[in-house]
Amino acid sequence: MNKRRSRIYELVKQEREISVQQLVTILGASEATIRRDLVLLESEMKIFRTFGGARIIDDFTKVAHSFQERAEKNNAEKLRIAEAAAAQVKPGMVIAIDNGTTTWMTTKYLREISPLTIITNSLPIVQSLYDVPDITLVCSGGKFRDRNIDFIGNTAVNTFRKWHTDISFISGDSMVAELGVYKLEEESAAIVEAMTFSTNQAIVLMDSTKYLSRRAAFLALPANKIDILITNNDENCDKDYFNSCSYKVIKF
Repeated sequence: MNKRRSRIYELVKQEREISVQQLVTILGASEATIRRDLVLLESEMKIFRTFGGARIIDDFTKVAHSFQERAEKNNAEKLRIAEAAAAQVKPGMVIAIDNGTTTWMTTKYLREISPLTIITNSLPIVQSLYDVPDITLVCSGGKFRDRNIDFIGNTAVNTFRKWHTDISFISGDSMVAELGVYKLEEESAAIVEAMTFSTNQAIVLMDSTKYLSRRAAFLALPANKIDILITNNDENCDKDYFNSCSYKVIKF
């Protein structure tokens, strides 16, 4: 990050929200330059651009900071996956999104699509979308899990099961092509099961490190219930790995 962008980032953190004109005045750079810098900072998930300016992505606890650090791993791949996921969404849809760094990144692109109804158990997703006028947010509620900044338990499960959705965006801790998506914790797997109970499309967002890693313990979504997998190409993965699967695979 160059010195000017670093200074912009520090100013946005300090003010929480700042306008392009304020940044132009403080830094003495052109409006076009400032806007280019804001686009780059947003692509790094450090800020969100607003109409005429930018606001900080709230880093309200050390846990939230840890979540953002996880998001920065394989950042470029995750952003491409997130953009491709958002391309599946049309105005007027009802979307369920679970808690994960790649699913969180879809909010960068979903902000530009409206109207939408979004049901989630992820507090970072709520924070990312709460100020978009034409997006109706439904937070699942339930037992708050601070290490993941999400909600789990019966209340969350029951909220998801009440909704029929056009798309459910699913993350996972690992994946086996012919078996499905796995989670490390049983309560997380129960959330995915509830999300996909009544959905038109179950779309899995997963970078290649997840299906090349050791299998997590709990099956959350069997392969026969997956409609689309969006992932990245990886030279360490057998090019035929997904050939026998019935679901569509979109790779970058």
